[in-house]
Amino acid sequence: NSFDASVSYMLLAVLPGPGGAITSLCWGGGLLAAGTDEGRLRLWREDEEVATAQLSGALGRCAFVGDDLVSAGAEGAWLIGADGLLKRQITDAPISALAWGERLALGQQRGGIDLYDAAGERTATLEGHGAGISALGWLPDGRLASASWYGTAAIWGIDGERSAPLEGHGAAVLDLSVHPDG
Repeated sequence: NSFDASVSYMLLAVLPGPGGAITSLCWGGGLLAAGTDEGRLRLWREDEEVATAQLSGALGRCAFVGDDLVSAGAEGAWLIGADGLLKRQITDAPISALAWGERLALGQQRGGIDLYDAAGERTATLEGHGAGISALGWLPDGRLASASWYGTAAIWGIDGERSAPLEGHGAAVLDLSVHPDG
């Protein structure tokens, strides 16, 4: 799925604002989710709002995990059903990045990365950045790429071992992108 500048795109719908500044958007399972700096999460299917959930704290990240949604921010991460109902809080640690692949990775503001299985159980914690995690991405071969506010990036093996840090950025690494071919 990539943007093709030679194709004409048409606006399908204008959705009502969720209230507060939108800090996260994600698409999956035919739903659009918008999280705000006021902790409100709204879900739409096409042009119809289907659910609203009020969580605590700003929601800075989200990802669809199967039919469910993980929304995360300064006061933790939550698993929410497609109906907008809260299933459970995954963690109360401040989360600054997340990525979903075969597993869920939650990057903490304190610098650790927690890995969760599909059932939402924590399976490992990766340490080594020394500062808050700013971005995460799964590579096609199952390794995890991470970046930090301290200016480092790293690749983590399937066994949880970190490669030599990729340093020299001079400032925070705020985002990363993973090529489909790895």
